[in-house]
Amino acid sequence: WVSTPGDFRWSWSRKVKAPTLVYSGIAEQIKNSDGRTTGFKEWVNPDYDDCSYCKIGDFYNEDLSGQEILDKLEAENTVLTWVLRFVGWLLVWFGCQLCFAPIAAASTLIPVVGDFIGGVVGSILCCMTCMCGTAIAVMVMGIAWLIYRPLIGVPLLLVCCLGTVATAFLVMKQKKKRDALNKRYDAVDNGATNQ
Repeated sequence: WVSTPGDFRWSWSRKVKAPTLVYSGIAEQIKNSDGRTTGFKEWVNPDYDDCSYCKIGDFYNEDLSGQEILDKLEAENTVLTWVLRFVGWLLVWFGCQLCFAPIAAASTLIPVVGDFIGGVVGSILCCMTCMCGTAIAVMVMGIAWLIYRPLIGVPLLLVCCLGTVATAFLVMKQKKKRDALNKRYDAVDNGATNQ
């Protein structure tokens, strides 16, 4: 018996069970004219049509309830908010530091001890600009919170105002002490020259 090509046909197959895919999501359904769902899009709050951050539409590769998805989105939003607050504070501090940097640079021009004095002045200015930057950042946050949550915004602005008043009071007190000391030195100098 002689076989020719095509006498036997071989075939094999392997049944592979597809992995179970579970997706959970929160979004608005897109429906066609038949009323069947054809896809999803971000849900936009009807009260804020032009708001770019008032949209909800996320999917996760796990089995989650609607409340769990909202909790996850809220946690992500909280992290982003704190990161932006910290970066904003750093930028305000950096801006204040750049405004006063020429003072530290000018003090380095003093012969012999200029680098030392420049370093000391730079360190003192860094601390001062940190305080100024923090005050400005808290004031900006207080103004923003005043619109959305007055119970948080008002105390923040009161803290800023009290800090400003306390700083002004301390500066005035130091100025009075310095003026009194200068008068005493002037009196001593005048007494020495009269004799």
